[in-house]
Amino acid sequence: MAARRFQNPSPERVGDWWYIRLRQDVSEDGILTRKLKRIKIAPAETPFRQVQRMVAEKLRPMNQGLMTAGSATRLTEFVNNIYIPNKLSLLKKPTRDRYLPIIDNVLLPQFGSKMLSELNYVTLQTFCASLDVNLSYESRDKIRDVLASIVQHAIKSKYLTENPMVGIELVHDKTTREKPTITPEEFGRLVDATPEPYATMLYVAGWTGLRVSELLALKWRSVHSDSITIKERFCRGDWDVPKTKASAATIGVIPDVIDRLHRLKTLTVTGRHGGQGAVREYKVVKSSGEDDLVFQGLRSGGAMSDKNVLSRFIRPVAKRLGITVNWQILQRLNYLG
Repeated sequence: MAARRFQNPSPERVGDWWYIRLRQDVSEDGILTRKLKRIKIAPAETPFRQVQRMVAEKLRPMNQGLMTAGSATRLTEFVNNIYIPNKLSLLKKPTRDRYLPIIDNVLLPQFGSKMLSELNYVTLQTFCASLDVNLSYESRDKIRDVLASIVQHAIKSKYLTENPMVGIELVHDKTTREKPTITPEEFGRLVDATPEPYATMLYVAGWTGLRVSELLALKWRSVHSDSITIKERFCRGDWDVPKTKASAATIGVIPDVIDRLHRLKTLTVTGRHGGQGAVREYKVVKSSGEDDLVFQGLRSGGAMSDKNVLSRFIRPVAKRLGITVNWQILQRLNYLG
């Protein structure tokens, strides 16, 4: 593409508006081209000198090199060709799983056809302020976070020079939403009514505050006489280090927690096997070497799925007992904390 040149078009009044003609970079199928475009500036009744000042302000970023050629790239192209391969793919799987639906269902439908240069403060602030207030503040804040991540990567990749997300605000909740919880009595009833090994998972979660990803990754080498060491986490097929540096620690636990974990080695449970209602007995712990998992899939002996455990074994019991439960509620219990 040819080098940029200083542009100083004279405003022309056509009908009810002042216009200017200037050359702009546009992206067509990923190829940047320069086209002559007519831009609306102000209503016709605006004085000429004021229009000239407005034109100078509009052209300032272009003439001073503050607007890069890449800023003509449409958001859809940037996200699919630059952001997802070079940034999103490096994030942890739970983060990717949270970001992608927001990108596909919220941001691209809203801004996908716009050039990066069109994502200015006013446009983005209007969007963030108009987000459905029926969404929780946390959900709206996550949408803002994902948008900010895309914009910041555009700056880092030299597609933008300034950050239009600076100072973007959300409509704050006018009412306080209490996070759901369960009482110790409800927790006890839930543990008693849930089959093993899922009852022990509940018990350990309630008494330690471990995340479910940390429970699923727990190995026997990390279970000590009076403590548990958090070294890894497993989330939906992805092994990783603990979510935060503070999480990678050894925590003290009561003897009952340790006893209950070792008790798993002695248990067998009955489960379905094959078709036509056939059942068989499974050892809850198939192998208890130092590098073996504490919570093992009954059939495979491999890592469990947090979604399956919750939806198939815990929530049905909780529903019968009239208790609302999820992994976040269990993590907040931490009765010793």
